[in-house]
Amino acid sequence: MKVKQKSPHIWVWLTLLVCIGSFPATAATLFSDLGTGTTVYNDLSEFDLAGSSSIYGALNNSDSSTFADLFTVSGTGNLPVGEIDLAVSNIIGGNSFFASIWTDNSGTPGTEVPGALWDLSTANPAETCCSLVSETGITGVNLTGGDQYFLILGPQSPSDSSLNGWNYNSTGATGLSLQSTNGGSTWTTYYANGPLAAFDILTPEPGSWLMIGLGVAAIVTGARYRRRASLWSPENMIRR
Repeated sequence: MKVKQKSPHIWVWLTLLVCIGSFPATAATLFSDLGTGTTVYNDLSEFDLAGSSSIYGALNNSDSSTFADLFTVSGTGNLPVGEIDLAVSNIIGGNSFFASIWTDNSGTPGTEVPGALWDLSTANPAETCCSLVSETGITGVNLTGGDQYFLILGPQSPSDSSLNGWNYNSTGATGLSLQSTNGGSTWTTYYANGPLAAFDILTPEPGSWLMIGLGVAAIVTGARYRRRASLWSPENMIRR
């Protein structure tokens, strides 16, 4: 007796996966003070991110320069970070820098958020707009909606020769900015309520999570189909 097998649903799932993957997806914004068009940021004003061996250090008592901007996360609950975009350009010398996110401890950086430290570099020349330094595909970094954090940028080594500029925003966003001249050991207020640097922090794209979920569903459906097909095979029917 020939048993008619049901059509595998895995092809339906895979078709949906391909179709949904072709749709544009927009990540939710946890924070942004970036502008649009040709005014994404202010390319004529910036915070200096510098090592003590740079020209900045030579002119400032061999100090380094690291900046921290306080921002508030939009939304509620535990929110994953998927991408950060930074308006950083190279002024002269080395073009490397780091970015990190820290908790707020009464107006100063408290503790670094687990996983929220990135070594980056910029190819953007000074006084030009509007390329951004982007770190994408971030996983394992979570922020709490409604809480305040510091985004900190500075030289990868306090003694290096890098001199980059973290450009001011062009949207009028203001807030607390701190500076450290010793690699973050101590902080002083640079602006109590001045222009913030330009950056955004985004969640992962919804399409990415949906595609992962559909992929898992396709695998599970395929496994169930193969098991069902095996149970109703002619060999198994004869044994029964």
